[in-house]
Amino acid sequence: MKILSLFLRSTTLPETPPRQPPIIQVPVVDQKAKFEEFYRILRIVAKARYRAQNRLALHAAFAQFALTALSIGLIIIPLVVLGGIPIAFARSYVDVLQIIFAVALLGYSLLLAMARHEVRAEKMHACGLIVSRIQRQIEPYRKGEPPPSADTFEVLQTRYYDALEKFENHAELDYHSVMMDIMVAEGFPRRTPQQTKWDFALALYRYHWKLLKRRTFVYFSRVLIFGHYFATVAVLYFCIYALLQGGPW
Repeated sequence: MKILSLFLRSTTLPETPPRQPPIIQVPVVDQKAKFEEFYRILRIVAKARYRAQNRLALHAAFAQFALTALSIGLIIIPLVVLGGIPIAFARSYVDVLQIIFAVALLGYSLLLAMARHEVRAEKMHACGLIVSRIQRQIEPYRKGEPPPSADTFEVLQTRYYDALEKFENHAELDYHSVMMDIMVAEGFPRRTPQQTKWDFALALYRYHWKLLKRRTFVYFSRVLIFGHYFATVAVLYFCIYALLQGGPW
Protein backbone atom coordinates (compact mmCIF):
# COMPACT_ATOMS: atom_id res chain seq x y z
CA MET A 1 0.00 0.00 0.00
CA LYS A 2 2.83 2.32 0.78
CA ILE A 3 4.37 1.59 -2.60
CA LEU A 4 1.02 2.25 -4.35
CA SER A 5 0.53 5.56 -2.55
CA LEU A 6 4.04 6.68 -3.47
CA PHE A 7 3.36 5.75 -7.11
CA LEU A 8 0.14 7.76 -7.18
CA ARG A 9 1.87 10.81 -5.69
CA SER A 10 4.61 10.64 -8.29
CA THR A 11 2.17 10.46 -11.19
CA THR A 12 -0.07 13.33 -10.00
CA LEU A 13 0.43 16.45 -12.13
CA PRO A 14 1.44 19.57 -10.22
CA GLU A 15 -1.17 22.30 -10.01
CA THR A 16 -0.45 25.15 -12.37
CA PRO A 17 -0.72 28.62 -10.80
CA PRO A 18 -3.40 30.90 -12.25
CA ARG A 19 -2.23 33.10 -15.07
CA GLN A 20 -1.76 36.69 -13.98
CA PRO A 21 -2.94 39.48 -16.30
CA PRO A 22 -0.12 41.34 -18.04
CA ILE A 23 1.08 44.42 -16.21
CA ILE A 24 0.56 47.56 -18.27
CA GLN A 25 3.22 50.17 -17.75
CA VAL A 26 1.50 53.52 -17.20
CA PRO A 27 3.66 56.36 -18.43
CA VAL A 28 4.63 58.88 -15.77
CA VAL A 29 3.19 62.30 -16.46
CA ASP A 30 5.80 64.95 -16.97
CA GLN A 31 5.09 67.49 -14.26
CA LYS A 32 7.27 70.08 -15.94
CA ALA A 33 5.26 69.86 -19.16
CA LYS A 34 1.98 70.11 -17.24
CA PHE A 35 3.07 73.24 -15.43
CA GLU A 36 4.45 74.70 -18.66
CA GLU A 37 1.08 74.28 -20.41
CA PHE A 38 -0.76 75.59 -17.35
CA TYR A 39 1.54 78.61 -17.27
CA ARG A 40 0.76 79.35 -20.93
CA ILE A 41 -2.99 79.27 -20.23
CA LEU A 42 -2.61 81.51 -17.19
CA ARG A 43 -0.54 83.98 -19.18
CA ILE A 44 -3.17 84.28 -21.91
CA VAL A 45 -6.10 84.53 -19.48
CA ALA A 46 -4.39 87.14 -17.29
CA LYS A 47 -3.55 89.31 -20.29
CA ALA A 48 -7.09 88.90 -21.65
CA ARG A 49 -8.60 90.00 -18.33
CA TYR A 50 -6.40 93.10 -18.24
CA ARG A 51 -7.31 93.80 -21.87
CA ALA A 52 -11.00 93.47 -20.95
CA GLN A 53 -10.46 95.92 -18.11
CA ASN A 54 -9.03 98.49 -20.54
CA ARG A 55 -11.90 97.91 -22.98
CA LEU A 56 -14.55 98.45 -20.31
CA ALA A 57 -12.75 101.51 -18.96
CA LEU A 58 -12.68 102.99 -22.49
CA HIS A 59 -16.40 102.24 -22.83
CA ALA A 60 -17.09 104.20 -19.66
CA ALA A 61 -14.88 107.12 -20.71
CA PHE A 62 -16.32 107.35 -24.24
CA ALA A 63 -19.89 107.05 -22.95
CA GLN A 64 -19.27 109.93 -20.55
CA PHE A 65 -17.76 111.94 -23.40
CA ALA A 66 -20.79 111.26 -25.63
CA LEU A 67 -23.21 112.20 -22.84
CA THR A 68 -21.42 115.48 -22.18
CA ALA A 69 -21.09 116.41 -25.85
CA LEU A 70 -24.71 115.57 -26.63
CA SER A 71 -25.94 117.52 -23.60
CA ILE A 72 -23.97 120.59 -24.67
CA GLY A 73 -25.27 120.27 -28.23
CA LEU A 74 -28.86 120.00 -27.07
CA ILE A 75 -28.38 123.16 -25.04
CA ILE A 76 -26.85 125.07 -27.99
CA ILE A 77 -29.76 124.36 -30.37
CA PRO A 78 -32.59 125.96 -28.28
CA LEU A 79 -30.30 128.86 -27.36
CA VAL A 80 -29.77 129.56 -31.06
CA VAL A 81 -33.52 129.50 -31.71
CA LEU A 82 -34.43 131.63 -28.69
CA GLY A 83 -31.65 134.09 -29.39
CA GLY A 84 -33.14 135.01 -32.75
CA ILE A 85 -30.08 133.90 -34.70
CA PRO A 86 -30.97 133.22 -38.36
CA ILE A 87 -31.18 129.51 -39.09
CA ALA A 88 -31.21 127.69 -42.41
CA PHE A 89 -34.09 125.30 -41.68
CA ALA A 90 -37.69 125.55 -40.59
CA ARG A 91 -38.59 125.36 -36.90
CA SER A 92 -40.24 121.96 -37.37
CA TYR A 93 -36.96 120.47 -38.63
CA VAL A 94 -35.14 121.92 -35.64
CA ASP A 95 -37.66 120.33 -33.26
CA VAL A 96 -37.28 116.95 -34.95
CA LEU A 97 -33.50 117.30 -34.69
CA GLN A 98 -33.72 117.99 -30.98
CA ILE A 99 -35.97 114.98 -30.43
CA ILE A 100 -33.63 112.64 -32.31
CA PHE A 101 -30.56 113.65 -30.32
CA ALA A 102 -32.52 113.72 -27.07
CA VAL A 103 -33.41 110.05 -27.71
CA ALA A 104 -29.72 109.34 -28.41
CA LEU A 105 -28.80 111.04 -25.15
CA LEU A 106 -31.37 108.94 -23.30
CA GLY A 107 -30.05 105.77 -24.92
CA TYR A 108 -26.46 106.50 -23.89
CA SER A 109 -27.63 107.29 -20.37
CA LEU A 110 -29.44 103.96 -20.10
CA LEU A 111 -26.47 102.15 -21.64
CA LEU A 112 -24.08 103.68 -19.15
CA ALA A 113 -26.36 102.90 -16.21
CA MET A 114 -27.13 99.28 -17.19
CA ALA A 115 -23.71 98.25 -18.47
CA ARG A 116 -21.87 99.31 -15.28
CA HIS A 117 -18.58 99.55 -17.14
CA GLU A 118 -16.58 100.89 -14.17
CA VAL A 119 -17.69 98.10 -11.82
CA ARG A 120 -17.04 95.39 -14.40
CA ALA A 121 -13.62 96.86 -15.17
CA GLU A 122 -12.68 96.66 -11.48
CA LYS A 123 -13.83 93.04 -11.32
CA MET A 124 -11.83 92.17 -14.43
CA HIS A 125 -8.77 93.73 -12.82
CA ALA A 126 -9.33 91.72 -9.63
CA CYS A 127 -9.64 88.49 -11.63
CA GLY A 128 -6.46 89.33 -13.54
CA LEU A 129 -4.61 89.84 -10.27
CA ILE A 130 -5.67 86.42 -8.97
CA VAL A 131 -4.65 84.66 -12.18
CA SER A 132 -1.35 86.55 -12.27
CA ARG A 133 -0.63 85.52 -8.68
CA ILE A 134 -1.11 81.86 -9.58
CA GLN A 135 1.06 82.39 -12.65
CA ARG A 136 3.92 83.78 -10.56
CA GLN A 137 3.49 80.97 -8.05
CA ILE A 138 4.07 78.20 -10.59
CA GLU A 139 7.01 79.98 -12.23
CA PRO A 140 9.65 77.82 -10.43
CA TYR A 141 7.66 74.60 -10.89
CA ARG A 142 7.55 74.84 -14.68
CA LYS A 143 11.35 75.05 -14.66
CA GLY A 144 11.61 71.66 -13.00
CA GLU A 145 11.55 72.47 -9.29
CA PRO A 146 9.28 69.94 -7.49
CA PRO A 147 6.22 71.63 -5.99
CA PRO A 148 5.45 71.11 -2.28
CA SER A 149 2.36 69.22 -1.22
CA ALA A 150 0.43 72.45 -0.69
CA ASP A 151 1.00 73.55 -4.29
CA THR A 152 0.24 70.47 -6.34
CA PHE A 153 -1.00 70.80 -9.88
CA GLU A 154 -4.56 69.83 -8.94
CA VAL A 155 -4.73 72.35 -6.09
CA LEU A 156 -3.50 75.22 -8.25
CA GLN A 157 -5.82 74.22 -11.07
CA THR A 158 -8.77 74.20 -8.65
CA ARG A 159 -7.85 77.68 -7.44
CA TYR A 160 -7.69 78.86 -11.04
CA TYR A 161 -11.15 77.56 -11.95
CA ASP A 162 -12.62 78.86 -8.69
CA ALA A 163 -11.33 82.31 -9.59
CA LEU A 164 -12.88 82.12 -13.05
CA GLU A 165 -16.28 81.13 -11.68
CA LYS A 166 -16.48 84.26 -9.53
CA PHE A 167 -16.14 86.70 -12.43
CA GLU A 168 -17.56 87.15 -15.90
CA ASN A 169 -15.59 85.92 -18.89
CA HIS A 170 -13.65 88.22 -21.18
CA ALA A 171 -14.85 88.89 -24.71
CA GLU A 172 -13.59 87.23 -27.87
CA LEU A 173 -12.06 90.55 -28.87
CA ASP A 174 -9.83 90.50 -25.78
CA TYR A 175 -8.62 86.97 -26.51
CA HIS A 176 -7.74 87.67 -30.15
CA SER A 177 -6.05 90.93 -29.15
CA VAL A 178 -3.80 89.05 -26.71
CA MET A 179 -3.04 86.27 -29.19
CA MET A 180 -2.17 88.87 -31.84
CA ASP A 181 0.35 90.47 -29.49
CA ILE A 182 1.81 87.06 -28.58
CA MET A 183 2.19 86.12 -32.24
CA VAL A 184 3.97 89.40 -32.98
CA ALA A 185 6.23 89.00 -29.93
CA GLU A 186 7.18 85.42 -30.80
CA GLY A 187 7.93 86.35 -34.41
CA PHE A 188 7.98 84.21 -37.51
CA PRO A 189 8.08 80.42 -37.21
CA ARG A 190 11.58 78.97 -37.37
CA ARG A 191 12.48 76.44 -40.01
CA THR A 192 13.25 72.96 -38.67
CA PRO A 193 15.73 70.55 -40.32
CA GLN A 194 12.86 68.21 -41.23
CA GLN A 195 10.96 70.91 -43.15
CA THR A 196 11.33 71.37 -46.86
CA LYS A 197 11.27 74.78 -48.48
CA TRP A 198 7.66 74.26 -49.51
CA ASP A 199 6.60 73.26 -45.99
CA PHE A 200 8.39 76.26 -44.51
CA ALA A 201 6.78 78.61 -47.05
CA LEU A 202 3.39 77.11 -46.22
CA ALA A 203 4.02 77.63 -42.49
CA LEU A 204 4.92 81.28 -43.11
CA TYR A 205 1.77 81.74 -45.20
CA ARG A 206 -0.41 80.28 -42.44
CA TYR A 207 1.28 82.48 -39.85
CA HIS A 208 0.71 85.69 -41.83
CA TRP A 209 -2.83 84.71 -42.78
CA LYS A 210 -3.79 83.98 -39.17
CA LEU A 211 -2.15 87.21 -38.01
CA LEU A 212 -3.98 89.20 -40.71
CA LYS A 213 -7.34 87.70 -39.73
CA ARG A 214 -6.77 88.52 -36.08
CA ARG A 215 -5.65 92.07 -36.84
CA THR A 216 -8.68 92.64 -39.05
CA PHE A 217 -11.05 91.28 -36.43
CA VAL A 218 -9.47 93.26 -33.58
CA TYR A 219 -9.22 96.61 -35.37
CA PHE A 220 -12.64 96.35 -37.01
CA SER A 221 -14.25 95.37 -33.70
CA ARG A 222 -12.63 98.29 -31.91
CA VAL A 223 -13.87 100.74 -34.53
CA LEU A 224 -17.34 99.19 -34.39
CA ILE A 225 -17.77 99.21 -30.61
CA PHE A 226 -16.19 102.63 -29.99
CA GLY A 227 -16.88 104.48 -33.24
CA HIS A 228 -20.57 105.11 -32.65
CA TYR A 229 -19.79 107.43 -29.73
CA PHE A 230 -17.77 109.76 -31.95
CA ALA A 231 -20.11 109.32 -34.93
CA THR A 232 -23.15 110.44 -32.93
CA VAL A 233 -21.37 113.50 -31.56
CA ALA A 234 -19.99 114.37 -35.02
CA VAL A 235 -23.44 114.15 -36.60
CA LEU A 236 -24.93 116.40 -33.91
CA TYR A 237 -22.36 119.17 -34.32
CA PHE A 238 -22.46 118.89 -38.09
CA CYS A 239 -26.24 119.48 -37.87
CA ILE A 240 -25.62 122.52 -35.67
CA TYR A 241 -23.11 123.84 -38.19
CA ALA A 242 -25.56 123.25 -41.05
CA LEU A 243 -28.29 124.92 -39.01
CA LEU A 244 -26.25 128.08 -38.69
CA GLN A 245 -24.44 128.16 -42.02
CA GLY A 246 -27.00 126.56 -44.27
CA GLY A 247 -24.80 123.53 -44.90
CA PRO A 248 -21.99 123.02 -47.38
CA TRP A 249 -24.42 122.81 -50.33
